[in-house]
Amino acid sequence: MNFRLSTTSDTSRHILKRIFLDSAASFVCKSAGIPLAYLTPLAIARLYGSEQMGTYTIAANLVATIGVICRLGLDLGILRFTASYPPSQQPACLRSLLKPTLLLSWILSLIGGIFIYANGDFFVSRFHAPSLRAMLPVMAIALPVAVTLAVCSEATRALGGVRRVVFQLNILTPVTLLSLVLIFHYFDIIPIESRPKVLIWSFFFSILTALLYLIFTLWPSLHSTPSGATEERFQDLLRYSFPLFLSSLLTLGFAYCDTFIMGWVSTPNNVAHYVAAVKTATIVSIPLLIIDYVVTPVFSRLHRMGDPSALEDVARSTSRWMYYVALPLSFVTFIYSNDLLSAFGRDFPQASDSLRILLTAQLFNVTTGSVGFLLLMTGHQWAHITLKGSLGLFALPLMAFAAYSHGVTGLAFAKGAWLVLQNLLASILVWRLLHIKVFANQILSANLGFILGVFLYSCATFYCGRIYSIFFFFLGYLPLVYPTVRAQFRTIFQCS
Repeated sequence: MNFRLSTTSDTSRHILKRIFLDSAASFVCKSAGIPLAYLTPLAIARLYGSEQMGTYTIAANLVATIGVICRLGLDLGILRFTASYPPSQQPACLRSLLKPTLLLSWILSLIGGIFIYANGDFFVSRFHAPSLRAMLPVMAIALPVAVTLAVCSEATRALGGVRRVVFQLNILTPVTLLSLVLIFHYFDIIPIESRPKVLIWSFFFSILTALLYLIFTLWPSLHSTPSGATEERFQDLLRYSFPLFLSSLLTLGFAYCDTFIMGWVSTPNNVAHYVAAVKTATIVSIPLLIIDYVVTPVFSRLHRMGDPSALEDVARSTSRWMYYVALPLSFVTFIYSNDLLSAFGRDFPQASDSLRILLTAQLFNVTTGSVGFLLLMTGHQWAHITLKGSLGLFALPLMAFAAYSHGVTGLAFAKGAWLVLQNLLASILVWRLLHIKVFANQILSANLGFILGVFLYSCATFYCGRIYSIFFFFLGYLPLVYPTVRAQFRTIFQCS
């Protein structure tokens, strides 16, 4: 099968080569992080019970949501401003913006911590979670740490430290969190009656460790010899970051609103079941999570350079790569949905229908590529906000009604429908504003390989069982996908 890159420019080839290398390194970290991120809620459910898992999830999501408000979008603003400069000028730009950003974020996070602590009775009663009361003091002091960590993470990415951030997110933080959960449990450092404190202190120390690591990696760049002046002012950053703040708030709000809605209309046990389905479905979106971290500063740089052909090339090529990986991941996760959920506990497989619904939505999410960041990094923040805000007016009541009337499955269907519609409309918006097609193209061979793989799997299951039949699926899928992938990478790596 012949493959030809949509453009043969050296710019596209160099950028795609760098993206591939960064993504490959990130994939290694993410591959190790998958079991870790999955084992943590699993260990919490097994050792502390589904009620404590649901309560901990609500607490962590509250910290994350209020943290977005405290950052005012300045973290993404720093990423966009710094990454758009040539590498020699990036440290100078970052130094001029980082200190006032951290100062304002700290002030707001202290106010946010007081708000969490002062409104403890409200959160406890509304989420039907008595254990949440014991977590409130630690949540209040964890908020400034979480806010600082987010700012330092985007600053590191802006300077090209994508691999360091991916390592922190997928290895360091989950290893620390899981280790502390296990240590606190097995060594009885905190009495068994104080289980909520165990979980929230583990969360606090995991993000504190991650923050110290990022500060250590940023320190040389912040204290290097200045090279080149920049004209960026904090007032410009604040003005630019406001729409990014609204976008981040909408993004994170809709990422966590389903958990809050389930906690509002039901119990922490059902929250735990839903979270287990969401965590498992996220396996399919691993390629998207990896590529997003790599291409976000690239989008900003290419837009500033005024190279729309390279921008489209990067967007479509990365969507294609993600689709090739996500397709078999979705099939394997679909087949083993009950087994994966059973690991959390005996009653968790009742969320298997929810998992399958979310898997389908996540596969479509991957197919559309990094549409949200493409809009944010090319100056179309308000279009992104308008789209998310308009959909939210319909999505929130729909999710609340679905959760109240049909429980976990209804909420999963409403959330999946919202995710599909949002990405479809965002893709149309990217085409109208940037004249860029972001849907994965040249995927016929992958689709044919998928159909052949499913057929071979179905035939082999009767004789071999599910475990060994997976090899027959890949026996049908990989030979049809390999020639296309090989041709593309040969084209990319032709450049010196």
